[in-house]
Amino acid sequence: MYEESFESRDDLAKYGDNSLLLYALQLRFGIEDIDSVASDALTDGANDKKADLVYVNSDEGYAVIAQGYMCRDTAKKKAAPANKASDLNTAVTWLLSQDEKNLPEEIKSAALQLRKAILDNEIEKIELWYVHNLNESKNCTEEIKAAQNSTDAIIKRCFPESRITIQSFEVGNKTLDEWYQTIKTPILVDDNFSFDVTGGYLMTTPKWECFSTPFSCEILYNLFKKYEKKLFSANIRDYLGNKRSDSNINYGIKKTLDSEPDNFWIYNNGITVITNNFNYDKDNETLIVKGFSIVNGAQTTGSIGSKKPKKGSFLPARFVKCNSPDVIANIVRFNNSQNKITAADFRSNDRIQIRLREEFKSIQNTEYTGGRRGGSADAIKRNPYLLPSDSVAQTLAAFHDAPSISYNKKSEIWNSDKLYSSFFTDKTTAVHICFVYSLFLMIKDTKNELIEKQRKGIQLMGLEADRLSFLRLRGATYLFMTSISDCMEILISKPISDKFAIHFKNKLSPNILKNKWKPIVDSLLAFSNQLAKPTESSLKNENEINNSIQSFTSLVQATKSANKKIYDDFANEIVLD
Repeated sequence: MYEESFESRDDLAKYGDNSLLLYALQLRFGIEDIDSVASDALTDGANDKKADLVYVNSDEGYAVIAQGYMCRDTAKKKAAPANKASDLNTAVTWLLSQDEKNLPEEIKSAALQLRKAILDNEIEKIELWYVHNLNESKNCTEEIKAAQNSTDAIIKRCFPESRITIQSFEVGNKTLDEWYQTIKTPILVDDNFSFDVTGGYLMTTPKWECFSTPFSCEILYNLFKKYEKKLFSANIRDYLGNKRSDSNINYGIKKTLDSEPDNFWIYNNGITVITNNFNYDKDNETLIVKGFSIVNGAQTTGSIGSKKPKKGSFLPARFVKCNSPDVIANIVRFNNSQNKITAADFRSNDRIQIRLREEFKSIQNTEYTGGRRGGSADAIKRNPYLLPSDSVAQTLAAFHDAPSISYNKKSEIWNSDKLYSSFFTDKTTAVHICFVYSLFLMIKDTKNELIEKQRKGIQLMGLEADRLSFLRLRGATYLFMTSISDCMEILISKPISDKFAIHFKNKLSPNILKNKWKPIVDSLLAFSNQLAKPTESSLKNENEINNSIQSFTSLVQATKSANKKIYDDFANEIVLD
């Protein structure tokens, strides 16, 4: 069960009652760098208006608004308090409909980010979660459903042009176990099935067997009605719902199935199903299957499942049995090549990533996977020395003058040849990545230290409070990195012709090197108020970004003499190759 895995996650302990929220998020979405997400998504404040976590993923088109509860003595309590589930009503009201002027500091940046993403048509789905460590209950489920209805009404009133699917989940012991088992055991539907098939062909190798055949859409409809999302347990995608728009593939699938059922076989790419075992009885034209998980075709299945198809409609289906975990992982990965989630994976064999992995072998206590990601599996066992692929790409983009790309389009860095080649070049080295990533870690640590002081009831001094206010803004970390990067010539008193040439003298792990950045970060945070404006538009206004960085850089230049020792000491640690 999930409890043992969760309790072993010492890295989450620092988040207190929010630790289970983050663990659930990692299980659900395969987030590799959960610390970076936590730094951005947790509201961390007494006046959070009942929104403990607001996670906006514009890249993948969804947002999560969550409330959490941790029971200290689970033996004495049967269900989580329903009033905390109803608190989600308060959260969505403030996040989506309250006047911007009235928003408290704790959630203002989250609310602006979420609203901007909705207005830009970047969000297709909003999920409401009530996460706790007790059994699910009818009362809580009803309260969450009520919050779902309220959210739907607010979206229609405040964002009438948007077409967003609203879903709600009581994420208690049962749900957490299911999400955990999805990682441990890819096939959750382990029943035995007997399907009538009209022919097919079998392919066999030493590692796998695959049977391809026409499969009845009506049978698939019945399976979806019975098992719903459990059918996709080995799949990294969920059914997204269908919206009536020309660009939405799910609506197109449904429309085709209604209007041309006889042609559905040749129009649709079909499904790929992972099984524990199958046997084909050629004489009786029967396929006996044990275990059923769709790894490609979730959108097709969900669309078919939304309305019973006409008789006589079929789609291509492949049934695969395989005993190799590595091969199964690759089947899932390569069958979902259209999904942005796997973007980094398809660069893992790039010659630059291969070279970087080799270079990182000489840096102790550091592991760079170069596109190969652990994803959800990191929820079970976290590697403390790992440099997550997405975070490395984001920090490179931020340091090399692209904060908007860094914050808003992390998947595009891997998807786009142009962007990828801008940050992963022949000049990109392991020591330069350590230099950049160590700055990222120090900014995160600075924020977390201030939050921890506040959580302990220690009053923050005036400058500390201002710094925390800035660091809490969505996108602030990446904008601050770009601003520091633009000040590098001022800091080291040398011209820099190529920023990729910069690194520290010592060939050490970013977790050690980050301390070399502390005096710089502490000093330059004094000018962070110059950088607040661009975060209001989620770093999407280039003029605001450029103007704010120019003002920031001017102040750093004007105060250089006052910080001469700090800058000189830092410069002595730097190498320009």
